[in-house]
Amino acid sequence: MGSKSSSHFKDRVALPGGHTDKVVDVRFSPKEEYLVSVGGDSTACVWKVPKQGASWKAPFKFELPGPYGQSVDINSKGKIAVARSDNIISIHGRGLKHSQDQLRRHTEPVSCARFNVHREQYLLSGSLDGTTIMWDLTKKIPETTFAAKGTGGCTKVAWSNGSVGEKVFLASYTDATVRLFDGREKKQSMTFAGHDSDVNSVAWSRDDAFFASASADSKVCLWDLKKADKPRQILSAPQIKGGAQDVSIGCGINGVSRSVDECFVYVAYEQSPYFVAWPVPNTGRNGAYMSPLLSKRVSTVEVGPSGRYFATGDWGNQVIVWDTEEVKKAEWHTGGIIHM
Repeated sequence: MGSKSSSHFKDRVALPGGHTDKVVDVRFSPKEEYLVSVGGDSTACVWKVPKQGASWKAPFKFELPGPYGQSVDINSKGKIAVARSDNIISIHGRGLKHSQDQLRRHTEPVSCARFNVHREQYLLSGSLDGTTIMWDLTKKIPETTFAAKGTGGCTKVAWSNGSVGEKVFLASYTDATVRLFDGREKKQSMTFAGHDSDVNSVAWSRDDAFFASASADSKVCLWDLKKADKPRQILSAPQIKGGAQDVSIGCGINGVSRSVDECFVYVAYEQSPYFVAWPVPNTGRNGAYMSPLLSKRVSTVEVGPSGRYFATGDWGNQVIVWDTEEVKKAEWHTGGIIHM
């Protein structure tokens, strides 16, 4: 992590015993008891989140059958879903080396799989075949297949947090759009078009008041659900190079912000050995914070359910967990603000 050891900083810890290749995806469990990751080495790691003040231990690690995983998620019951590049979603039990089930319906690589936090028998998957599937895991079959016309491949799916409906979700596509779907009515509701290239990732705010989309055009767009024709804000800066690969939103601890400075959109960029934290709403500073310079490009970022922690994964096989209460942005890569 740059020229300084991570031990010099209280705001971060590099997790031991992880992957030997690029970290592809990281996710916290709903109660923040576990952190899971998948890597380009065809392995998945499961870390138990330690109690305050305790050290992180080496993870439970298992090999994935077939090619590497594209994304990973874990529910409150310890079920782990891995979206794989061989068109399969494998379901694993925490602590078990082999998959318990394999879900087969997509015809191209599965790009993302996410459990529904409110109804954990439902799993949502998106694929480069352009479809998203809502699976009923009790029956191990698709309940609904959503196939929006002319979308290209689906890159990321994201369930809402429940304020706009427990079965409402977003999906991002390679045709530069984000689509809103209602699983109750089994149909697409809205199309958000504001990017110039593939949309790589999408994330909701904790209260579902807005969402963020990250694109290969280097822009991150913030959207209101009632205004699909134009983003409410576009986050970009000339200092930032490469497409926006992943996005996550954190607002305060346990969803409670004590000041506007506690709400940030975290973004990983494909050519950058740092992530960027954009304050939302903009506080008049017209800029954002760049993280400390890391050893390799950041590939993924995820804010935990409590908002206290977020995790990053990079091309150098490292998973780092950050503590938002310990972060001192004056010590970050630029010593503070970059300007748009």
